[in-house]
Amino acid sequence: HNINLRAYTSGNLNKGETNIFYEINQIASSLILSLGDSIAKPGDNFKIGSEVFDQSGKKIEGTAMIKVISPTEEEIRLDIVSGESKEIEFLANATPGIWKVSAFYGELIYEVAEFEVEEDQKAKLYFEGNVVIVENIGNTVYDKIITVKIGEEEETIELKMDMGEIRKFKLKGQGEVTVGDGET
Repeated sequence: HNINLRAYTSGNLNKGETNIFYEINQIASSLILSLGDSIAKPGDNFKIGSEVFDQSGKKIEGTAMIKVISPTEEEIRLDIVSGESKEIEFLANATPGIWKVSAFYGELIYEVAEFEVEEDQKAKLYFEGNVVIVENIGNTVYDKIITVKIGEEEETIELKMDMGEIRKFKLKGQGEVTVGDGET
């Protein structure tokens, strides 16, 4: 900011003029945390952004520290430049439920938001010789019926598998083999 001061007496016999330049320091007074959505899907990326503003509402250049906390208290830390965003990738077995996001700038300013990671029943089905292998790669119990078709014969198998569990089934018969759960 610049102030121009002029002083003079009547009749302009004595006069003076000076310029004073001064700066007002920016003081962070607000932080805005933005989430890409209110729901995250396992296996997808999720966007988080932040903006920091001073006492006059002008954007401050700087970096906000972001903490993303899972329902099991696991923590992901990110540094996000004010006005930008970053993506975090949720693995297929990411913990379902309400996740909390906290953003900090300096010691005093913070904001908290929440989003939900959906449950995802997902299995990987593959063959090793005459054995079909079912692996729960989702983030919850895999509770589905798979259909095994060998030639013209069809059989259903009811499964209830914990996360990460693997089951093997020996195939008997001849002909083309297909296996599925309606999605996989």
